Amino acid sequence: MDRQRDRGGYWAEASWWSRLLIGGGAIATVAGFAFGLRAEGDVATGFGVLAGAGMVIFAVGLVKLWIDHEGRARANDLGGASKRERLQAQRTRQLWVLPFLSIFLLSQAAWIGLPNILSGAAEFRDYLSLLLPVLYAWVVTAMVMGWDGQTRQNRRWLEDELTQVIRARALSAAFSVLMAGVTIALGIGFFWNPDYGVIASLFAITAASATAGLRFVWLDREFGKDG
Repeated sequence: MDRQRDRGGYWAEASWWSRLLIGGGAIATVAGFAFGLRAEGDVATGFGVLAGAGMVIFAVGLVKLWIDHEGRARANDLGGASKRERLQAQRTRQLWVLPFLSIFLLSQAAWIGLPNILSGAAEFRDYLSLLLPVLYAWVVTAMVMGWDGQTRQNRRWLEDELTQVIRARALSAAFSVLMAGVTIALGIGFFWNPDYGVIASLFAITAASATAGLRFVWLDREFGKDG
């Protein structure tokens, strides 16, 4: 019974984000293989890319699921660990993983989706590849701001004066990166190529959100050492 409970605990303790990654990755992988086997030429290649991206997202979801479970296991082993410490540790792990995932998705979009869009041969998947980094950037920003579901449901454990100080510093750094990035994007759009200016704004948004998440994690650990 204990083993069954441990196995079930992986999914029972998974965050909504882990479930979304695993579910979305599985659907994309199955759809890519199912439709790709019947297609030919560029269409088959497109479904192959979809299947590959789905496998990557599914793998990231499994890693995220393992991180959630290990955090719960460590908290249980400590025995005296409070719910506050457990939830804050989970938030820190998420803000460490998601910015790198956003950067990875942006690199994939820059390598695959952007060339097709600029050449006028874009398909739906190309626009979707550009949308994903922006979506992840918003998720990271929402977590730093405390707008995500977990923070709203557990506000009395995840909101304190130290969190507010860390949030303010993280957002200040992110805002500086965003201002610099958008300024560069405007310069590229006005004086060089409007299309490249829009592309540069995607990099600015991703860089700003990654700065917010990683700065939050770094400050949280630094204050933890001082404590």
